[in-house]
Amino acid sequence: MSTTTLAVRSAARSLGFALVFAVAVLLGHTTIMDGTSLSLVWPAAGVSAAWFAVQRDAGTRRLDVALLALLTWSLNVATGAGPVLALFFVLANLLQVEVFVALLRRWCPHLWGAGGREPLTGTRTLARLLGAAAAVGDVLDARRRPDPPVRPVSRG
Repeated sequence: MSTTTLAVRSAARSLGFALVFAVAVLLGHTTIMDGTSLSLVWPAAGVSAAWFAVQRDAGTRRLDVALLALLTWSLNVATGAGPVLALFFVLANLLQVEVFVALLRRWCPHLWGAGGREPLTGTRTLARLLGAAAAVGDVLDARRRPDPPVRPVSRG
């Protein structure tokens, strides 16, 4: 297969992941709890983790980062976040996916998606993968927006 054909396929795969990511962001926004800015689930995090793991050696790194950043910012602004807050979401999403892929490569280098060729087959490997996901989720979860300030009760 020619280099041009591989580059076109990789770019098309990036665009496909971008489309799935956009749908996942919109689905996540449908789970925002009343009276807060918190989503119950954020499926876009899983999509971005798969996207960057699959595309790790595709030569589309700049395109993938640009697409993730553009979609994160524009969809958050379109759904009510301010431009500055949306920029923080971009930074958080990029940091989350980078940390996840780095931990996946370190803890499970034999897995497909982390540089290896093996499928996910055992509970030990699944535990490592879930550990990487939990570490990213717990340490870097910027999707949690602060609740609105509580108004003091007047005693008059």
